[in-house]
Amino acid sequence: MIFLLGICIGSFAKCLADRYPHYLIHARSRCCSCSHVLSAIDLFPILSFVLLKGRCRYCNAEIPISNIITEIVFGFLYPVLFIIPISFELRITTAILMPIFYLASAADIKHGEIPDLCSAVIVCTAILFSSYYVSTASIAAMLCIFCVRFGWLGAGDAKLIIAFTLFRGNGILAAMWSASLVCILFSVLIKNEKRRIPFAPFLCMGFMLCLLLS
Repeated sequence: MIFLLGICIGSFAKCLADRYPHYLIHARSRCCSCSHVLSAIDLFPILSFVLLKGRCRYCNAEIPISNIITEIVFGFLYPVLFIIPISFELRITTAILMPIFYLASAADIKHGEIPDLCSAVIVCTAILFSSYYVSTASIAAMLCIFCVRFGWLGAGDAKLIIAFTLFRGNGILAAMWSASLVCILFSVLIKNEKRRIPFAPFLCMGFMLCLLLS
């Protein structure tokens, strides 16, 4: 049951990421090749991809393999989340934030910007499910504004950092250090100084580690 919930959440998160910045939840899903409106039978996570053999029913174009990969990954992550020994509150908050971290990462990779929705959901989660750290977040906000002003940090990254600081306080330090370290190692490995490296995926991985290890 949790696996099914996970693949449905993964499918929805992938849909939002694909539609950004024009995502409309009420809009009908369409084929990205022929723009044909998809019927309900075309939208079952994993199952539809397998039955259609990875191709659109209407134009026979290939369906991006990333669709089924995202669904499978989320399908396995959620059962693991409910098996590992963590508190019930942490299970719920992590379950809420995982698709948000995915959306932030995917949007940054594809468009070079992070939806404000991601920061807003983190803030709301902090207020509803956690003791939030206003003073620490205020300090983080001042530092982030300084970094954005001098071009050392993107505005979207800054919003994520401030939102997560409100949620976890000083825990942001471990998340930032781990994200920065992995990002630096990655930039060294690709050996391309001109290529822009999105920071959100590394930030979100750091946030996730901070959540699960706190």
